[in-house]
Amino acid sequence: RDAMKSSVHLLIPILVLFALAAVARDRPFVDEPSTDRQDIEEATPWAERGFVLPPYPEADDLIEFPVDKPDSPFSYYIDGKNLSVGEDRVVRFTLVIRSPTGGNNVSVEGIRCNTWEIKTYAYDNGRNELRPLKEPAWKPLTRGTANQHFLDLREFYFCNLYEHEPYASKEIVRLLNNTPRREEDRGFY
Repeated sequence: RDAMKSSVHLLIPILVLFALAAVARDRPFVDEPSTDRQDIEEATPWAERGFVLPPYPEADDLIEFPVDKPDSPFSYYIDGKNLSVGEDRVVRFTLVIRSPTGGNNVSVEGIRCNTWEIKTYAYDNGRNELRPLKEPAWKPLTRGTANQHFLDLREFYFCNLYEHEPYASKEIVRLLNNTPRREEDRGFY
């Protein structure tokens, strides 16, 4: 009699599994796209819009931001006056990376929030002028110390990570201006 009870206890879960498998075969998963819905809109392919290089940044317009890279000797700045969010949802900005000796590396960059891509549009030519690249290209934004400043900009200032969309340029400047500077921040440095 005990053997019969244990056989029934084993048989019931097996029968339940077979029944669930039969039902699931005729029913798509919840996250599968439906092909019979009329209200699905065709997504328009993304296209980058035209962009005019901003003027060379002025010292008074630079906003310093901390980078989650404690051993970095560099200071990082964004030109708050010429930061923009285009109709194509690209955040474009002038980045200034300053060495401890006062040398600046200036570049004009773009970040796409929804695709984790970056693009360099121009560099400083050494005469306080921006020189556009001949064929700038979008590149994946990968995790790693060389890209930490771009990752921090994307994750903490430029992009709404829940919607994968950029904040408005005024909101980005507000976020940058309300960030503790390196000497004020005692928690991470």
